[in-house]
Amino acid sequence: MKDLTIITFTNTDETVFSKEFDTDKIKTDDWLVVGNRAGILSSTCGKYNLFGGYNTFGYKTTASKVFSGLPKHTFLKVSFTLFFVDSWDWESLFISVDDEIVRAVKKTDVYGGNYHMCGWTATMEEVILVEALVPHSNDKFTFQLKD
Repeated sequence: MKDLTIITFTNTDETVFSKEFDTDKIKTDDWLVVGNRAGILSSTCGKYNLFGGYNTFGYKTTASKVFSGLPKHTFLKVSFTLFFVDSWDWESLFISVDDEIVRAVKKTDVYGGNYHMCGWTATMEEVILVEALVPHSNDKFTFQLKD
């Protein structure tokens, strides 16, 4: 994952509340990750530094973070660039806000994709922009990714 952005909305305003993983240095503070390999939280895929990725996150990995101190709002928009690295054997990535699944994303083809940038040479990577607009008004929320 790269370029995670959290935006809060009211009827008249939009505020960029948080931007993560949008630079070359991946900061993983405050993220809870379960099921990753050897405690590794970031990787390089081609020219990109990613949260997760090749040889770090795999089947049954869960990553979550609590965001707090949000300004008054009625909606959240969560967006990020997702890198499907290697094969995804008919698995989906589930994106949740406060334990409610707001989006599920599946790789178009188990081994296919658009690019080969890293990982297993028999597979191609697929890179997509994921966005979810969620009705929300609390001053904090839990964001979670899991397969």
